[in-house]
Amino acid sequence: MGSRKDGPLYRCADTALVRAARSSRLPLPAWPDLTDDTPDCEVRWQTWLRDVWSLSEAADSIEQASPLLAQRVQTLCSVASPETRQLRRAVVSVMRYLLRMTGRATPNGLFAGIAPASFGERPGWSWGEWHRPVIRADGDWIADLIASLEANPELLRHLHVMANNTISVRGDRLIVPYPPRSRRT
Repeated sequence: MGSRKDGPLYRCADTALVRAARSSRLPLPAWPDLTDDTPDCEVRWQTWLRDVWSLSEAADSIEQASPLLAQRVQTLCSVASPETRQLRRAVVSVMRYLLRMTGRATPNGLFAGIAPASFGERPGWSWGEWHRPVIRADGDWIADLIASLEANPELLRHLHVMANNTISVRGDRLIVPYPPRSRRT
């Protein structure tokens, strides 16, 4: 390891990353009036929910972030007269997701993204179709996948046993230098 005498700890680079909300120009219907307590409020809220859900970009992003909310919205959009309390709660939840999706560059699901940037003489940007969502497998998901594969007796017969060269023996204990893969172990 070098010391401070070797040079600065950090240095400037000519590139950067920009994080931006995915859908700042999404053609959303006007926000519903949540203070409305007239008999027709359910109809207006349900119409708003249906209009939002017809926008595949909004529906897909919310479904990826909250499958249970997406299921509830689909149910509320399909019934003739939904319960007011459930409808209002779903509308508020969808509004919150839309605010995040259109105005906050929060790195959550499909609501925001990052892209490389560079510095130049004049400011400029382009937002195009070549931007694509990229996913990364969650550690818990991988651990669950491995556990389900290891629980398959047919597959176990074909697995090779590999020694872990990062372990050490301390007394009568085997020390593994990392936490368990899953909360279940």
